[in-house]
Amino acid sequence: MDQSPPTPAGPAQRTAPLVLLAAAQAALRAKLHLELERAGWRVALAADAAAALSALERLEPDALVLGPADADPAALAACASLRRRGAPRVVLLLTAQGDTAAIERAFDVGATEFAALPLGGVELALRLRFALRGVAAAASPEPAGESALSPGPSEIGGLLSQLRVAMEQSAAKGRHAAVLCAELVRFKELTAGQGEDACEALLADVARRLRVGIRDHDVLARLGCAAADVRFARLRGDEFCVMLRDVQDPSDVAKVGQRILDLMAEPFVVGGRETCLAVSIGIACFPDLALSAEGLLEAAEKAAYCAKQERAAVPLYYTPALDHRAAKRLALEVDLRHALERGQFALHYQPQVEIQSGRIVGAEALVRWFHPERGRISPLEFVPLAEETGLIVPLGEWILREACRQNKSWQQAGFAPLRISVNLSPVQFRQPGLFESVERVLQETGLDARWLEFEITETLFMSRLDAAIAQLKRFRDMGVHLSVDDFGTGYSSLSYLKRLPLDTIKIDQSFIRELATSSADSALVTAIILMCRSLKLSVVAEGVETRSQLALLRILQCDQIQGYLVSRPVPAEEFAGLLSGAVPQAFAA
Repeated sequence: MDQSPPTPAGPAQRTAPLVLLAAAQAALRAKLHLELERAGWRVALAADAAAALSALERLEPDALVLGPADADPAALAACASLRRRGAPRVVLLLTAQGDTAAIERAFDVGATEFAALPLGGVELALRLRFALRGVAAAASPEPAGESALSPGPSEIGGLLSQLRVAMEQSAAKGRHAAVLCAELVRFKELTAGQGEDACEALLADVARRLRVGIRDHDVLARLGCAAADVRFARLRGDEFCVMLRDVQDPSDVAKVGQRILDLMAEPFVVGGRETCLAVSIGIACFPDLALSAEGLLEAAEKAAYCAKQERAAVPLYYTPALDHRAAKRLALEVDLRHALERGQFALHYQPQVEIQSGRIVGAEALVRWFHPERGRISPLEFVPLAEETGLIVPLGEWILREACRQNKSWQQAGFAPLRISVNLSPVQFRQPGLFESVERVLQETGLDARWLEFEITETLFMSRLDAAIAQLKRFRDMGVHLSVDDFGTGYSSLSYLKRLPLDTIKIDQSFIRELATSSADSALVTAIILMCRSLKLSVVAEGVETRSQLALLRILQCDQIQGYLVSRPVPAEEFAGLLSGAVPQAFAA
């Protein structure tokens, strides 16, 4: 049995941190013991992991070093036991070079750090010092109200300490260190109502897939990295971080980002249903960016945030220009908050035409923002921002009221009744009091509910399907029509079609664009129409732009079309002119 730690020789040593060293190989233990003491550490020795566990309560060390895992199989079990009983602040596992399986298992069961052999005592001392410094820096209590999904301070602190070491080592070799932040998109929306345990289990699945999927892939070899050069951590809730060291070319880090995108493309199971998680990737590289570890992590987070806001389909590198873009977006948010009260929004209407008769039988109401200084701002820019900030709720109510008022106005002017379609955001759908709000709008505008249609997307059914069905049935009982927009682009099962009280399916324009030239798109559209026929649902084809598309849709017995072949979205006055006209030119013989 190894002895207790040696008695400190003087005042300087009495304040030094204590490490419990349980290296199973005697020669390695003696070597690391000597070098750690020379570096100013107090050292206690244990013959193996089992002996270390029995000494923990007596010694209360600041850090514990275990392994190597291949020489001491009990080391991994010890990591799990430590996590259950309250581990030292730093638990470092020694591994053989390239032993990624042991590294993966160690992090899963509770290790906070790892070091691959061969390893000198100086490097080990540096790792432990930075790890403890990171823990201390991150050890402030969580603010009140923080979600239990937030990571523990040791995880972020461990990441920062590893990042500092990686930056130092990479710079000494003339190479690069990099941080990738992966932020899940619409995570709260997709997991609404699933409960904290289910969300935590999903996040654990994401972390496991990232670790295994990156370390077991040849993408690291292309960067000149080994598996031991990669570190993972979970940041705030649904945000993950990957740290790389010894990168030869920073432009290749995007390949790791693309690997993350590929890994997330495979579905996860949430509440017994398959769903896919979109992810935004931000990258920051050192020494390209002359920043501290904290600054580098913050830069990667900024890049991920910008990638998320811009819906970037590729990883985004941080540059100082992103700060300007973020400031510009903040200014846009401020303007958006005042746009409604200042009357800067207007509705345009795009006709929906019955194929067999050529009559306009409906219209989709589409919001437009006319900024006094920036001019017309694309809905692709401000609608996601409105959803993110919650402004979509008052904006959506204004759209509903204005669309119903205008439709009633056309009826009072003598035009044949038509159905007005309004897009219903998932954010609006989850708001309490939505049903009562719709009732109030219909009563105030005098529009009969049968002339109102809500367009909803498939993402609305990704979670809490039963609650969604109950809410939609209330609208259906009221007389409001219901349609699924952008059909075919979502990830949910087609089984919901037979359960939901739907009236119409709108085929996404991506399937219509190549309808006349792509046999695959033609087959898909045919299958959708036949399925809707059997379910007694009407079908609207979106994005119709050519006569050949119209001809094929007529043959396939599609019910209605919407697109530039008939008209672009136009203001209410111009739409009234369309209602006054004859059969649209596109339908003329």
